[in-house]
Amino acid sequence: MRNRMLWTNNRGKEMTSSILHSMKASSGIFIIFTTLLVMISACEKEETHLVIQHEREGKTFMEIPIEIGDKVALSWVHSVEKTPWTDIFRIDKSCDFMLEETQFKSFGAGVEHEYEDLERRDGTFVAENIEECHNSVNWIHSHDAEYEVKVNQEVVAETGDLPHHVPLKILIEEG
Repeated sequence: MRNRMLWTNNRGKEMTSSILHSMKASSGIFIIFTTLLVMISACEKEETHLVIQHEREGKTFMEIPIEIGDKVALSWVHSVEKTPWTDIFRIDKSCDFMLEETQFKSFGAGVEHEYEDLERRDGTFVAENIEECHNSVNWIHSHDAEYEVKVNQEVVAETGDLPHHVPLKILIEEG
């Protein structure tokens, strides 16, 4: 007969050391698992949202979940040239909106003309690698200019979804 150590629980029943060892191991795994769950939930970031709101009054018109690396495009028809224009921003860790690219049909009033990386594609000038940091994207919304907001190439706000002749801004909010 093997020499086994016996333990007694609080009900007076005998338990072998192997059973006790098994219970201790199970308890240890439970404690580790619970600790990991608590740590993961504590490390989780609050959900990040793209918010479209009135620039001065702060009234929110839209709130859309967004992640680092997502692309946000603001498109409109230029008021003088009457041609489409699009600015494409990347949601970035270092700043909220990193202007990556601008697309336009013609050079005219107010159009930057000294882009380092500029080419013409299918009749549209495309300036890339701009890497210009913005904390928000601001504009005066006009139904006449046919503004549109896209996130990852999906339209999230059409011209009529937002009020006419109102100063708007797009910003990032946590929570």
